[in-house]
Amino acid sequence: EARAAARISHPGVVGVYDLAVEHGPPWIVMEALSGHTLAHEIRERGRVQPAVAWDIATQLVAALQAVHGEGLIHRDVKPGNVQLTSDGRAVLIDFGLAACRAAPSVTRRGLLVGSPPFMAPESIRDGRFTPASDLFALGATLYAAVEGRHPFRDLSAFSILEAVKTQDPPPAEHAGRLRPVIDGLLTKDPAARWNLVAARQYLHRADQLSTLPT
Repeated sequence: EARAAARISHPGVVGVYDLAVEHGPPWIVMEALSGHTLAHEIRERGRVQPAVAWDIATQLVAALQAVHGEGLIHRDVKPGNVQLTSDGRAVLIDFGLAACRAAPSVTRRGLLVGSPPFMAPESIRDGRFTPASDLFALGATLYAAVEGRHPFRDLSAFSILEAVKTQDPPPAEHAGRLRPVIDGLLTKDPAARWNLVAARQYLHRADQLSTLPT
């Protein structure tokens, strides 16, 4: 997985430069990034402005296209794994849980891999991770960005797991025109969930409409 991540050359994905083994454990040498995480931004500001969230969404959609294009699934997309750099990049970081799509599942029954508030229903239910599960996590991440909290913040850890599987999140009241993207990505059924093409087309089309002369 580290070698596959090293093949990705994209401004929205942290650069992986080398893989080394030192005294037993493997070490991944990655790009040093400025700035702070989206999770830090949410803690400090409460929520990000819709225009900023729009830019983050556009960059992360492109980043995940690059990741999935190399046959990888990130499996832990969340605000803490999105770095906002000083030069305006939104960078997907931490490929420690990433898995190759062709590899067998490494998830054992009863063992969660990922962060429950940002996991897809199918991942919680049966440990299934696909590109669609990364997209659900992206939707939850964008929801947290515009609302200042993840969709089920007021529930206990166990209740969050059940809610992700069975309940629709409260509407994202501060999402603005990003609302259709968030709703589409948070669709419970992975077959009906927005894919990256649909998300990117909507973002591009809405961006063009917003710049038309009046």
